[in-house]
Amino acid sequence: MNIEISHHAFERMHERLGLNKKAIIRMVEKVYKLGLTHNQASGNLHKYISQQHNLYKHKGSCIKIYGENVFVFNQQVDKIILVTVFPLPNNLKSLALTLQKNVK
Repeated sequence: MNIEISHHAFERMHERLGLNKKAIIRMVEKVYKLGLTHNQASGNLHKYISQQHNLYKHKGSCIKIYGENVFVFNQQVDKIILVTVFPLPNNLKSLALTLQKNVK
């Protein structure tokens, strides 16, 4: 699976998560495989992902939650591109972490 990281997403991960290039590459692969999807979310978290999906509704867009962050991917025929990364609202962080523990 070929996952590319847009320049914008790379800058946001470096800025918001404090990761270097090598760590970003490892984390993006992990997020895509293990991140919480729209179907796995419930309650207010599901509603929030739906709202974000409407903002990023490009054909092939995919939103994943990993840790306390939201990752927006764009799936194309031959590759997957990480578009951007942003933090979850504070009121949803504990719910997201609980759901992620239960999914694993």
